[in-house]
Amino acid sequence: LYYYPLLGLLVSLFCAGVVSVMFGLFASNREIPSRQPLYFSAAAIFLIFPILPFLIFDKWLNTGYTSILSILIIFAVFTILLTITLAFQWAFRFFVSKIKLGWRAGGVLLSLFVYVALILLSMAYPLDVVDLQPYDRQDSNRLEDTANIILILIDTLRPDCVSPYGCEINTPVMQEIADNGITFTNSFNNVTWTKPSIASILTSLHPYQHGIEDYTGMINPESTTLAQVLSDMGYYTVTFQNNPHINTTSNFHLGFNTFKIRAAKYYHPKLPNFRLSKRHNETVVRFAKYFYPPIVVNYFYDSGEILSDKAINWIKRNGDKRFFMYLHYMDPHDPYFEHPYTGYQIGPPSYGRDPDVPSEAQLNELWSLYRGEVEYVDMAIGKLVDHLKENGMYDQSLIMVTSDHGEEFYDHGGWGHGTNLYDEQLRQVLLVKLPEPKMKATVDSSLAESIDIAPTIVGCVDGEIPAQWSGRDLFDAEPIRWTVSEIGLPKYQAEGIRSIDEKLWFNSVQNGKTINLKEYFDIKEDPQEQNDLSELDAYEKRVSELEDTLSILKTKLTSSAVEASKIELDEATREQLKALGYIE
Repeated sequence: LYYYPLLGLLVSLFCAGVVSVMFGLFASNREIPSRQPLYFSAAAIFLIFPILPFLIFDKWLNTGYTSILSILIIFAVFTILLTITLAFQWAFRFFVSKIKLGWRAGGVLLSLFVYVALILLSMAYPLDVVDLQPYDRQDSNRLEDTANIILILIDTLRPDCVSPYGCEINTPVMQEIADNGITFTNSFNNVTWTKPSIASILTSLHPYQHGIEDYTGMINPESTTLAQVLSDMGYYTVTFQNNPHINTTSNFHLGFNTFKIRAAKYYHPKLPNFRLSKRHNETVVRFAKYFYPPIVVNYFYDSGEILSDKAINWIKRNGDKRFFMYLHYMDPHDPYFEHPYTGYQIGPPSYGRDPDVPSEAQLNELWSLYRGEVEYVDMAIGKLVDHLKENGMYDQSLIMVTSDHGEEFYDHGGWGHGTNLYDEQLRQVLLVKLPEPKMKATVDSSLAESIDIAPTIVGCVDGEIPAQWSGRDLFDAEPIRWTVSEIGLPKYQAEGIRSIDEKLWFNSVQNGKTINLKEYFDIKEDPQEQNDLSELDAYEKRVSELEDTLSILKTKLTSSAVEASKIELDEATREQLKALGYIE
């Protein structure tokens, strides 16, 4: 609504110029009595025409634009629009003549009316929410005493940068959730990058089982997702997504009634309603930035405040439903933006190993911006928490805060995530606030992993945990001794086993010369994993025992694997993944 009128004005002026040239060429043709109907049609058609291909081909036909049939359809639509606009123009001129209003004054009033109507319509019904599956309100009747569920996932969040884990950084909202619930201090992801990690969280299957190891993997539709289980229980399931990996093409929508992923690539932080689709030209955005600097032109993600606003607006309209809401905040992911927002942003010097030792100033700047992002996302989540409190929903809700992986800041000579299995990438935030709230300010130091999240949620609302899930309800199961993690990317490959006190993991050659192919750490004595003991004679027997244990656990997991499938990445997703550092 901020920039679309500007776009329409520019395109309409262009079309009017074309019409003027046409009339100049055919000025002697007396069969065309007036230019005004065609001027009007040019403006009207090109104001609405940019959205038609999206509606026709993406939403209705689910096909592309390149076939001959597509060209014929566009031509037919254009012809129909021309007829409709000419008829409307005639009717409009007839109307304004009856009320004795000038043609131009009537046009101005009509434009204002349409503009205000669009604003009211966007407030009443946001166009970015699409129901994927029907919702039976009768099923929700039996949930009157059951909690709403909100799963908050913060991408790339290190626990040692959050106050419940002893950090001095200012994260009061997450601290409050921890004070009202349980903090799991030894929770670990089963993989250290987003796509397979979220698949494990939603399916309670280890990466060895769901088979998503690279960017083209997809969830097998025969897998049972957390959203499907809760939907069968009568919950309305909704997610607002910010990560390009978590999309419908890869089947992450399975079980969700409403699944919304941000697709626009341009936004202005001070005008959060501004969006342009990927099919609009960058020239318009670059022109607009002179009016509203600084404008962000990127393939990144919605800010945390925008995501929280989307969640709040949905809750306002759907407060009568029992719902499961999954929110994916991206702010701590690189590039790291400066807050309060100035437009300044930087990313890690590289992904993986980096032989160039960073200067103290460079490292401090990266840390400072990253921690600022963590404080910012905490504030953004606070907007949602405040809304829940104001509407009496906070105490009655099951709220879980977690992360899909951490981030390395040269802790072991590298940067980013998805490159190794050191704890700065592997350790997971896991905070659980139960309804009513119960177990306040509890610290649980037993071993947990990301595949435990789904069964824990289902168990908390007295649901039946699917037999095919590999995780366990953390409140109703015996503690485990080992957790298994892996990375299956072409460039970075690793697998390892970890207990509370020790860790053994193996690396591929691609992970870099400065990492040994095998590393063993005594975590109790060396929590920062600085002293590799794998080559010492005194630990040879223990390392061999752990190798056997890992082999046994891996065999057990792979024996119940589902068939993996692959997808083709579209150009828009590829560009966004490239901007976020996932692919080159």
